[in-house]
Amino acid sequence: MQTFLTIFSGVIIFVVGQITVKMVIEPVQEMKKTIEKIKTEVHRNSFEIHNCSVIGESSKKETIDILRNLSAS
Repeated sequence: MQTFLTIFSGVIIFVVGQITVKMVIEPVQEMKKTIEKIKTEVHRNSFEIHNCSVIGESSKKETIDILRNLSAS
């Protein structure tokens, strides 16, 4: 009986750990990756963002589309 309880409690702890990883840790890591991508694109396109009256319409649309796609992911 003691062996069964040890194995059962080990399985329960493993399952709870996996649920925690899948439902808490992985989404947080994905969010951090997305935030880093947004920061990179804002830094890369900072000239277009701050001087939108100087750049062309196609460059402006491209920058808007990149940031919109990243914010939707």
